[in-house]
Amino acid sequence: MEDNFIYFVNLDDFLVCANFANTNRISTSTVSHYIDHKELHPVYTLSIEDLKNSYVMNTYTSPRLQFLTKSNGSKKGLKLAIGLDNPIFLNENELKRIHEIADIEFEFERIRRLTNQYLPSRLVSIYLAEDNFEGRTMLKNMFIHKKDFIIVPINITTKAMFHKADSQWFDDYIQTKNPDSIKNYWNGIDFNNIPLYEYLVDGAIELRNEDDRNVILKEYEKRF
Repeated sequence: MEDNFIYFVNLDDFLVCANFANTNRISTSTVSHYIDHKELHPVYTLSIEDLKNSYVMNTYTSPRLQFLTKSNGSKKGLKLAIGLDNPIFLNENELKRIHEIADIEFEFERIRRLTNQYLPSRLVSIYLAEDNFEGRTMLKNMFIHKKDFIIVPINITTKAMFHKADSQWFDDYIQTKNPDSIKNYWNGIDFNNIPLYEYLVDGAIELRNEDDRNVILKEYEKRF
């Protein structure tokens, strides 16, 4: 199965493109944190209450973890903006979206810890899919607002933690707010007879094809 995984590359993501272009690989913040500090990432060691209230992570972060820290900061009165020299402050709809995603991801993290603390956290994982029509469609729907991207076959080079889940439980929780949906997600239960699997990897992956790296390098040099 490891020979059949694909990854969604957002060509507007500086860090992802820089790492693929320069090293042919990306790794989770857990790996980087462990290399520097020889300990688990704070996502795994902070109490759930501390995680709920943290708005600064003095270490490597990730897009999903940033939703949580940004939401926490906003609730504490911080003004969220894009840019430094000429900051554009987020409007109410943008803040609402951040809070909604943060609340969902916090619940998934809270129940992960209750279900099996040795599973990878969604807050820091790399998300993969199977290399088929359904898997590619799932990745496109997962990042539906990203317009410039490529989907690439990859190899897993480091697998500290790994989980296979039916992504339909995530969508079901958004609709129903039933915590059993999250429990089923972490227990690896199929949603129906046509499961749509996503694979969470806390570790590192590398591009399988040199042509994909060349595409990313070209886009990286053009955009950044």
